[in-house]
Amino acid sequence: MSLEIGDFAYVDYWEAGLFFLSNDAKTVGLAVVATPRLGFSSSDGTRLSGMSRRQSSIEAGLSLDFGSDDAGVSFGYLHDVTGASHGGLVRLFGFKHIDFTKRLGVDGYAGLEWLDKTVASYYYGVADGEATTSRPAYRPGAGTALSAGLRFNYDFGRKSTLLFGYEPTRLDQNLASSPIVEKRTTSFFFLGYGVRL
Repeated sequence: MSLEIGDFAYVDYWEAGLFFLSNDAKTVGLAVVATPRLGFSSSDGTRLSGMSRRQSSIEAGLSLDFGSDDAGVSFGYLHDVTGASHGGLVRLFGFKHIDFTKRLGVDGYAGLEWLDKTVASYYYGVADGEATTSRPAYRPGAGTALSAGLRFNYDFGRKSTLLFGYEPTRLDQNLASSPIVEKRTTSFFFLGYGVRL
C-alpha cells in the first residue's frame, strides 16, 4: 500500500512515517518511522527445524530526509520497540523518479541497512542448544544488507495505475555465512494495481 496524508504522513509498502519537523520548502524533514521485520518458526524450512521461534518485530526511530518528490536521500536509526531482538539498525536510502511519458514512470532506489550484533544474532544466529551436526552454532557480529530496485508505474488515468517492479537484496559475508541462510542474494518481484483516492 502507498498512502500519503498531506505533507505530514505516509505509508509506503513496508514503512510508515510521520513528519514532525521540516523547512518551508519541504525539502528537509525529520520523521518518526516504523517498519516490520518478519521472524520465522522451525516449520518454515528444513534449515530451521528444531530452532526456537524468532518473533516478528516493529522497528521504529527517526529518519532525516533530504530531497523532493523526484529525488532524495534519507538517513535513519531504528530500534526494535516490540521486544523481539532488543537491537537497533542504521539505514541509508536514496531514490530517483523519472517520468518517461505522461503515463509511464519509474523509481530507481538503493538502500544500505546496518544491523547491530543484537539484531544480527537474533535473526541470523544459531544458539548452542539449536546446533546440530549439519547446523553448527553461529554468532554473527554486526552485518549489512544492500538492496536496490526499480519500481514502474503505468497510469490509466488520474485515479488508477499499474505497478510492477524488481528488488534484489544481498547480505554481507557475515550474515550470509549463517548456516540458516539459503541464499546470499534474494530477488523480489511484484505486480499490483493502484487506485488514487
